[in-house]
Amino acid sequence: MKKYLQLQFKRMRKTMVLVILVAAFLVCGIYAVYQATVTRWSAENSTEKFTIAMVGTADDALLRLGISAAQTMDASRFTVELVEMEEKQASDALYAGEIAAYIVVPDGFLDHALQGELIPLKFVSETGGKTILTVVKQELSAAVSNLVLSSEQGSFALYDALTALGHGDIAYQEMNNLANLYAGQIFNRDNLFSVEYIGVSEGLDFEKALLCGLSVLLLMLMSIPFAGVFVRDSYGLERLLCSKGVGAFKQVLSELMLYGLSMLILVTAAMWAFSKGAPKYLLAGIPVALCIASLCLMIYSITEHLVSAVILQMLLGVGMCFVSGCIYPISFFPASIQSLARFLPTGVIKTHFSGVLLGRSVQETGLLLTAFSVFFFTVCVGVRKYRIVHHKGGIL
Repeated sequence: MKKYLQLQFKRMRKTMVLVILVAAFLVCGIYAVYQATVTRWSAENSTEKFTIAMVGTADDALLRLGISAAQTMDASRFTVELVEMEEKQASDALYAGEIAAYIVVPDGFLDHALQGELIPLKFVSETGGKTILTVVKQELSAAVSNLVLSSEQGSFALYDALTALGHGDIAYQEMNNLANLYAGQIFNRDNLFSVEYIGVSEGLDFEKALLCGLSVLLLMLMSIPFAGVFVRDSYGLERLLCSKGVGAFKQVLSELMLYGLSMLILVTAAMWAFSKGAPKYLLAGIPVALCIASLCLMIYSITEHLVSAVILQMLLGVGMCFVSGCIYPISFFPASIQSLARFLPTGVIKTHFSGVLLGRSVQETGLLLTAFSVFFFTVCVGVRKYRIVHHKGGIL
């Protein structure tokens, strides 16, 4: 076994030159994609306000007073800027991209509202717009409708109840007091709740979540050059080694040890490149390296042609990374896919990396990755035994 291990080491040493070149190329490409995505995300999610034009408020002093109050007192002033325009001017500004939308207030809107009759407002935005404005429009419309309707129902219900009970002399004043109380609660609604940032994925912000996902994808692609070492169409040497006492178990174990060591170097280098702390993450990278090495070794064991092995490795690697949320956030997928991703090696590796970056315990994910490694290793040993005994050429 010692001589076989030395032989594999020599083969691996020659391959590492190619692996390093491929790894450098992949790192540059993926890092460029990472920087471009983060830059675009930062630009699209800047603190720029949405500009919304109000049409039909120029002749209504109370509406203009309400707009002024919203711009000075309401929490929405930090995200939405209200400006007054004529409808033609607002339509041209929307077409030119100068405003995000405009609202048309019909004549007599406030008079009818004071009498308990709400006339629908006209909200105009881009046709088929796919920006965040579409979501804001839906949420804002629903929130405003609920606030206005509930406040109106409560105020008029109090007036009707006091009048029915013989307190009509104070009904109007109490209704106004309740309306003022509603208005105060609406203006101070940001103090009625607390905000907890849960991140994009597993508690990570967008940049770190993308970092973890691309790291997993990078490591899966880095393992492709090793196909030239482990893919074989003849098992004469393996039969000879078996007759000398180096059976399938020892053969696969020797290959996995060197493959795992090579992947550990790549894992540590990748984590150092993004996190600047290789010694800190060396132990955390061991189960990751073993899992990827054993998985790829299993793939190379069941194929006999180099092209088939590379294609299979690439399809499985990229496919599992995609389903596991390494490329797109996992929340984009259906619940069934999200449940499946937690049981895929790539999904567990991504969770493992997330735990490392967040400083959490990664013992559970480390044990699960070790279990994956044992399973893949067992399959490799079984396939090797079958090949040694029954192999006659062809694809299994």
